[in-house]
Amino acid sequence: MTATPTLRLLLDPDEPVPPEALVAVIRQTGRRKPEERALAVDIIIQAIGDARVTSTELASGLHTTVEAGTTVSSGRLVTLLQQTAVGSALHRAVVRAALIAVLPTWLSRLAGQQMYGPLAMLDEVCAIDITPVTDPKTRAFLSALATGRSKTATVTRRLLNREPAAGHDRSDAEPGPPPRSPPRSPPGSNAPNADRSANSRRRRRAGGTAMREQRMAQPGQPRPLVPFSLSLWRASCSGTTITSGG
Repeated sequence: MTATPTLRLLLDPDEPVPPEALVAVIRQTGRRKPEERALAVDIIIQAIGDARVTSTELASGLHTTVEAGTTVSSGRLVTLLQQTAVGSALHRAVVRAALIAVLPTWLSRLAGQQMYGPLAMLDEVCAIDITPVTDPKTRAFLSALATGRSKTATVTRRLLNREPAAGHDRSDAEPGPPPRSPPRSPPGSNAPNADRSANSRRRRRAGGTAMREQRMAQPGQPRPLVPFSLSLWRASCSGTTITSGG
């Protein structure tokens, strides 16, 4: 699944995003045309928003991309995550958790000031929500980068020293996704509309019945329902008197 037209199918909220498809989307950021790179951002934003991609899955896709040594530059990956994070608080939390998980693998393949981009990106999404880095493995990795006067060391110390805001416990946690809408019906199917119409009719009938029963049985003035008699109706029309008792 590498062709751009095929990737566009992933914009459909009912289309699953398997791991290999997510990796293909991430690698799309290495394309030359801006619109092809923008498609990757749109897909990931959409997939996070409708709960098809979690922070764990995004971290796995980034990990595979970084380890494969593809043509996707570190700067392009940072741009992808920055543009994804601005989608909402949920998107920001997913990006933050994924970045914390993949950071040791990512930075170990970079040298010197190349490390600054991913670290600055993490610092940005942590600062917005005043969220510290709590993952032990990532903190241990960052501790080795915190000495010196370089930009990388400065931003690393800021990440390690950040205190959590009230209500924040873990930096690798993400808020629950919004509830997904029910699956759409196949084209030409009116089943959901028919079901809603039927339910609406049933509710109206039930409400009308309750109102009629309430009007016919007011407190202190019971008015029981009188069964309809076809024979009485015919008799009233013909002038014949019907007597009880057979």
